[in-house]
Amino acid sequence: MEIRFADNTDYREIEKIAIQGQCYHVALRSDIYINSNETNKIISEEQFSILINNKQLIVAVIEDNIKAYMTFEEKVISNPLIIKRKVLFINNLAVDKQFRNFGIANEMMMWVKAYAKKAKYEKIELQVNCSNEIAKKLYYKHGFKDKSLNMEYDI
Repeated sequence: MEIRFADNTDYREIEKIAIQGQCYHVALRSDIYINSNETNKIISEEQFSILINNKQLIVAVIEDNIKAYMTFEEKVISNPLIIKRKVLFINNLAVDKQFRNFGIANEMMMWVKAYAKKAKYEKIELQVNCSNEIAKKLYYKHGFKDKSLNMEYDI
């Protein structure tokens, strides 16, 4: 398996996996997430170009086919009440449904941790849906800790 930054030729394969990931989220919380369609893409081609140009999108490749992707961005957290810090924020991680449980997400997490360390980020942060036990298990395995809790009240 090779993990590399995505390039302009990767869009279709990434969007296919992104749709699978969105379907999973819809199954978890259909009251929040909507299904994707041709006019409502998960990653627009414009956003894809930005992610490529900013080196914010990596892919896991097996036998010349993309099996997973991850998007991330740098965030500088700063306000008068907290200590300023530079974090790498993972926005999305999705694995092709036919290749889940093969260790691909683990490899991507190890890659991004090494990348963040080399780039001198202070932390890696992300948000995960409370219902997404599979993702939480992965993140806990890689040393992530609970930081905050988003709450909701139905009206």
